[in-house]
Amino acid sequence: MRNCLFALCLLFSSPLFAAESKAPPPASQPNETWKGPAPENHFTVGGMGGMAIVGNSVGGVILGSVATKIVNRGFVPDINNQVFIEFQAGPIFLSNFTVLGTSLHLRWDFHKDDDLTLYGLGGMGALLLGSNDFPSEFYPRFGAGVIWHLVAFDIRAEVSHEWITAGVQFNL
Repeated sequence: MRNCLFALCLLFSSPLFAAESKAPPPASQPNETWKGPAPENHFTVGGMGGMAIVGNSVGGVILGSVATKIVNRGFVPDINNQVFIEFQAGPIFLSNFTVLGTSLHLRWDFHKDDDLTLYGLGGMGALLLGSNDFPSEFYPRFGAGVIWHLVAFDIRAEVSHEWITAGVQFNL
């Protein structure tokens, strides 16, 4: 048993001591993954639909969104990332009532290449137009998503504690 452990340790540690024979990687190219030029759009508008979670209830949601770019080369200068401030709002349809879901957040886009963008978001959300049975509430909002860039529009999907949605986005 001890010989097997010694052999495994030697096997996994040998790459640490081996001399590197590869040439250093070339300097970043404009089309290199995560390093390309920043997209030219400064505004986005879109619509998404999906499933909403409100307390112990699950229902449908239809959201509209509008965003404007506030930082062009993001907080990490070595990679292609932008920061948008975004507002989303729309009705949430539950079994016995409808509320208005809203969110004001920062969306931090990380562009892998010309086709794919991953993003994270953080800000404040609210459920408005409540009744005595369901009062309005405000809460911190965090989520993640993906944007697939097509020629005329983008396909966007997002997941957070409040909703799981998919839809389209237009770059202006």
